[in-house]
Amino acid sequence: TVNITLTTTDAVTYSYRAASLNTGDYVMVVTARDWAGNTSQSSGNFTVMAVPVVPSGGSGGGAGGGGGSSVPISSATGTISWPTNAGGITPGVTLKSADGKGTVSIAQFSVAMDALGKPLTGITCAPPVTPAPAPADKNVIAVYELGPSGAYFSPAVTITMSYDPAAIDAGIAEKDLVLAYYDAASGKWITLDNIVVDTVAHTVSGKTSHFTQFAVLTAKKPVPVVPPSPTPTPTPTAQPTPSTTPVVTPTATPTPTPTATVPVATPTVTPTVTPAPKPSTTTAATPAVVPTPTPNPTPAPQPISPLIIVLLIVGVLLILGGGYFILKGRKKAAK
Repeated sequence: TVNITLTTTDAVTYSYRAASLNTGDYVMVVTARDWAGNTSQSSGNFTVMAVPVVPSGGSGGGAGGGGGSSVPISSATGTISWPTNAGGITPGVTLKSADGKGTVSIAQFSVAMDALGKPLTGITCAPPVTPAPAPADKNVIAVYELGPSGAYFSPAVTITMSYDPAAIDAGIAEKDLVLAYYDAASGKWITLDNIVVDTVAHTVSGKTSHFTQFAVLTAKKPVPVVPPSPTPTPTPTAQPTPSTTPVVTPTATPTPTPTATVPVATPTVTPTVTPAPKPSTTTAATPAVVPTPTPNPTPAPQPISPLIIVLLIVGVLLILGGGYFILKGRKKAAK
């Protein structure tokens, strides 16, 4: 029996069940038609295989007669393998990582193929040699790489990872942990569906249909936004008021003007010797005393123009001439 489920682009689901199919390869063609009569087709391939049944108590781990073993197997070394099966049918498989913190569970009779579509004969579970970069908004507290990379399963396998509660930031609840796989094509971590967080056993479980890197992610503690401190406005320093210094106006020193000093000649009075009168009985008349000319005071040197100089010279000549004539007149009177 084959159960087929189709989901349209508008999220409408259709189911179809095909029974009594023989083993072999089939092609399924789906035709869609709208009310206007427009049609669209899509097709897909699937294979119907016989499921080997081994009676209870059969061989536990050896290779069966062509169909392989259906007895569940387990390993705690981080790697496990099983006999080749042409249809890719697996026994029940439980694999633990070497540190015991990562577990892969494959249901019995699941189909397991590698990246090339060949039947899978073994898987691995170990910390990655090169961990994928963590998302910007979350912390990675556990990570494992399941191999071979690109292997796919039907139905989906269960992955369980242990975590350390101390690795969770304060304020983040354990119930909010997620299990995600790394999509190398987009460079993003994709959260798995049907996640179960066991806060008692400290494990996170989820289902996947392919192998790559898987990690337990926790939200980062939000960083409190500290408003920037206002920048204080500097108070201007009071500047001292400059005192008004009186401006001393220099006193103009008069430049002495050179003056030409003309010496004023003081007239020299030459005494005239008067002969003594002859003795006579008649009393001689006393000659009149001629006043000595008082010399004019020498004026303070002043700038003298040429005209003044000429006038002074003329004045001196007149004085001298006048004195001469006065003396001469007196002489005549005395005779």
